[in-house]
Amino acid sequence: MQGITVTGSMIRSVDVETAQPVTELSHEALQQQGFVSVGQILQNVSSVGSSGTSSQSALGNIVGQYVSLRGLGAPRTLVLVDGQRWTTDIFGQTDLSTIPSSIIDHVEILQDGASAIYGSDAIAGVVNIITKKDFDGLQLDTYNSTYSPQNDGKTGQFSLTGGKKFSRGSILFNVTAQNTDALMANDRDYSKYGFFSFGPNYPQSQAVPSPYGTITGALNPATGLPVNLAPLANGPITVNMGQNGLDIANYHLNTFGIQYPSPYFNNDYQNSSFLETLTPDNRLRSYFLKGDYKLTDHITATLIGTYNTADSSTSTSGYELSSLTPANGAHLAQALGMPAGAFPQVYFPTLSSQSYYNPLPGNNLEFLLPLQYPDRITYNKIKQYGWRAGLEGDFSIGEREFNWDVGYSDFRYDQSSFGPGNLNMVHVEQAVGPSFLGPNGVVECGTPGNVIAGCVPLNPFSGAGGITQAEINYLNIVAGTSSYSEMKTASANLTGDVFTLPQSMGEGDVTFAVGADHRGISGGATPDLYTQLGLNTNLQQNIGRGSYGLNEAYAELNLPVLKDMPGAQLLDIDLAHRFSRYTNFGNTNNNQFKLSWQPINDLLVRASYGTGFRAPAIANLYGGTLQSFTTYTDPCDVNFGLTGNSVVQQRCLNGFAGLPAVGPGFTQLNPNGQPVPAPNTTSTTPFFTGANAGLKPESSRSYTAGFVYSPHYLTGFNATLDWYRIRIKNVITLPTASSILDNCYLLGDAQQCAQFQRSTAGGPFNGQVINLLQTLVNQGFVEERGEDLDLSYRFPDTPIGKFKFDSTSTYIDSVKEQITPGGPIISNTLGAYDTVLGPLWRFRSTVNLNWSYKHFGATWTVRYYSSLSEPCIPANPSLSEFLPCNNPDKDLANSPHGLNRQGGLAFNDLQVNWETPWKGRIALGATDIFNRKAPLSYTGVYSVAGPLGPTGTDGYGDYPYNPQYDIGRVIYLKYEQKFF
Repeated sequence: MQGITVTGSMIRSVDVETAQPVTELSHEALQQQGFVSVGQILQNVSSVGSSGTSSQSALGNIVGQYVSLRGLGAPRTLVLVDGQRWTTDIFGQTDLSTIPSSIIDHVEILQDGASAIYGSDAIAGVVNIITKKDFDGLQLDTYNSTYSPQNDGKTGQFSLTGGKKFSRGSILFNVTAQNTDALMANDRDYSKYGFFSFGPNYPQSQAVPSPYGTITGALNPATGLPVNLAPLANGPITVNMGQNGLDIANYHLNTFGIQYPSPYFNNDYQNSSFLETLTPDNRLRSYFLKGDYKLTDHITATLIGTYNTADSSTSTSGYELSSLTPANGAHLAQALGMPAGAFPQVYFPTLSSQSYYNPLPGNNLEFLLPLQYPDRITYNKIKQYGWRAGLEGDFSIGEREFNWDVGYSDFRYDQSSFGPGNLNMVHVEQAVGPSFLGPNGVVECGTPGNVIAGCVPLNPFSGAGGITQAEINYLNIVAGTSSYSEMKTASANLTGDVFTLPQSMGEGDVTFAVGADHRGISGGATPDLYTQLGLNTNLQQNIGRGSYGLNEAYAELNLPVLKDMPGAQLLDIDLAHRFSRYTNFGNTNNNQFKLSWQPINDLLVRASYGTGFRAPAIANLYGGTLQSFTTYTDPCDVNFGLTGNSVVQQRCLNGFAGLPAVGPGFTQLNPNGQPVPAPNTTSTTPFFTGANAGLKPESSRSYTAGFVYSPHYLTGFNATLDWYRIRIKNVITLPTASSILDNCYLLGDAQQCAQFQRSTAGGPFNGQVINLLQTLVNQGFVEERGEDLDLSYRFPDTPIGKFKFDSTSTYIDSVKEQITPGGPIISNTLGAYDTVLGPLWRFRSTVNLNWSYKHFGATWTVRYYSSLSEPCIPANPSLSEFLPCNNPDKDLANSPHGLNRQGGLAFNDLQVNWETPWKGRIALGATDIFNRKAPLSYTGVYSVAGPLGPTGTDGYGDYPYNPQYDIGRVIYLKYEQKFF
């Protein structure tokens, strides 16, 4: 009898029921889904948690789709296609958008660590996508959907699959085209006030200040020191809309972040939501080819090839140009042909005392000018392609049967992210420099007799708002980064049975699998030249590239100790070991032990223990250094920091570890120089993140125990209950800015104190955190424990049709984290938002009720999420901000103002279908059929920094809504037509 390989083991077996627990999404179950992408389908499996990123982060430029088993991060979930590793990006994640759903036959999800079987990355589990096989005919699949009632965000997919079976082989091809329209932030109420706002009831929460230009300070042009001027005595001043910014009498005291309602609201706040992407558009094109040919009766050649492209774009409106916008001083001087040292190490622009547009001549002016145009648009182009060729066969030695396979593959993932809208800092420096009104009535850069050819002077205080088209054209620059990741693999495997146990033990066959493989991993990221030099607003980034290789060998042995015996219909032990040798960090050994015991036919009891590892990805090792605006909470902030701790308070007031003191009442400021209104607020100057070529692999230990119960007296009923525990050590992590600051002031860690500075420049930003460095490290641990419960029941047939019920549920008992060695063990993020892992629901469940009658069918699905809590924001009467806080006496770490609990919620889906007489299938349905909306999140979503690290597109959500939740009803129509 021909055996098959089930996810979780390399041994071919006919006893599939004895394999370790695997959740399977059948072809029928996939058809009943209202989602078209693989990522969306998997996201509704209860054991799949947040990946810490989402496509609702235009600022993070997230365009791929990822799966994160147990919510432990996408790099810790191994994705296979037909049992083989699939392409990853430079962060070690598999972008599921490169796998068209129309080629899938079924999906197997192993919810257990499996590094001894598969090697690196299989810490949280394995997702094995099985493509169609032995397909004979031609089939058309279409899918069209739209949000209702808005009639926007439309998705259309066209897929053609053809195949032919021959006497000695088969061939299959698939062509898929999928188009998804973008949603802009102003298309939905919760995001209509733009990035980092608080939803439709809080227009004062708009995060972008006045487009008319604000003077934030003045400097002596000779010394660079702050100057106290009467117009600025009470704070920043903003030009009145429609008035001439050259006259200082046409300014008013800025009210942004200070006063609401305000007579100057429309003057001091800017809503750019119509230019900010909520969800990106996407244009997917996929070409897939798969074939096999019997060279002999016992040897078959196999081939798989794929070529996929995914083009999308995101918009984030214009750049917030200000005197906090940095440029590399040395490279700026070089670009302008000036001597070394002409600028400080980090250059910040100020409007020259000799600028024609300076309303306070004789002083260099610090300014703030958030722009809507040029709009920052990033055109993302993803290309994934590769092939695998191999031979597989079987042979016998006596009565023993063996199977073998050898293969070689080469897969590559390219991403290009470029676009207009960033600012050329060389041109900015010239545009804010000296300028004058020429004899022709045109303002020119430079001084009379020394005009800078081609330069357009910048007027940052225009009563018309924004800047002119000529200024836009002069400052605009195309910027971006291209990256690639390539994996080449050679592998060989042998499996078979070696001997039969004695009759007294049930005569079970002892089976084995052995194999070896070699992989070469390479990749890199290359930004444009001005981004490398720090001469644009795309944030400075170095070129990063590197490679490593590995050789692995494994062995697996299955021992059916007892079989068909009283009290032991089956007692099966499976042992596996894998040795891995990496060229960059050395060796690692991993083991797995599995036990299956079937005391009676109705009950299977199982348990497993295994060790695992995750090797650092290319970006982790060789990603270079990148500037990044990062959310953080200053521990010295008297409103949201840790100054309630007397030790922290004294270290802030007196200075500590070489850091200067901050004064009493110190607050973290926003770009407008006002106290931040909430914790976890974006930094006013960029911080730095860095890769680490010395990283070691993460290591893990996994434990599972459970049972499968299928009672003979209740035909059609199955119950599976499994307990799990996963502990990951030496976590590859990018310490958050807040953790670095807290470890300095709270724990007194001098090494962490050396990773940032405080500004000593004077003025309103004196004492603010600057130049903070976040470098990837191996430190701390994450541990998660919980249970999975799967239930299904196929009811007896009735006169009105067949009914089936099934559910998958996951309950998390605990999540524990230690960020730094010797630091506190955090255990209170369960049921809340974790900074790296994202939202951690204690309980998730998906329930399906299916009905079928002759050629008709229907499926009702309920997707349930338990409650989440987040830190409260204290009332701010001056801004009329009174955000909900239903548990004011409860607390999370660093959140002394209480918790707001968002209750559990359920989304309901419905599909009805008809199998037509002409070999067609029509399905009409809706996801979130009741158009249910989740409660808004005012702090939790914004606190998730994401797990990706340097050169990454970190980002979870830019708006006050959890992006894991449905954002509204989607109506869809599926049509499937088999031609022959």
